[in-house]
Amino acid sequence: TVLWCAVEVNQLTEKQYDLASSVWGLIQQDAGADLAWSAVNSHFALGIIGFVVMLALRAYVMLIAAEASSALIIGAGSGTSAALCIMISIVNRGVESGGGGGDRYGATMLDLFGHYAVLLTRNAVNIDSP
Repeated sequence: TVLWCAVEVNQLTEKQYDLASSVWGLIQQDAGADLAWSAVNSHFALGIIGFVVMLALRAYVMLIAAEASSALIIGAGSGTSAALCIMISIVNRGVESGGGGGDRYGATMLDLFGHYAVLLTRNAVNIDSP
């Protein structure tokens, strides 16, 4: 994702685009920008989920190794799950609000992931490839 961000920033500064009224307008004009934008946002959300799952597994393994009580293990799991739910909620609100004025990928991050999958499939089979 970091590499894709760097490449996209370089393209935004070096490539000539038609004038757009907003970033969303630019994304809608250029299929490559749409794919990159969707990829960065999707990978960011998946990275957050992966990071929290990794933390939960590490805490679980360490608590098992320390022979902690089941109440402590359940408490640690509950706290980690609550943090993950809050993070997903924040991302969902961002996806839902989109660019304002109805310009958005969908209502949840699953819609964002679906849009990214469609763009990635089109790119892979070279249908409207950027």
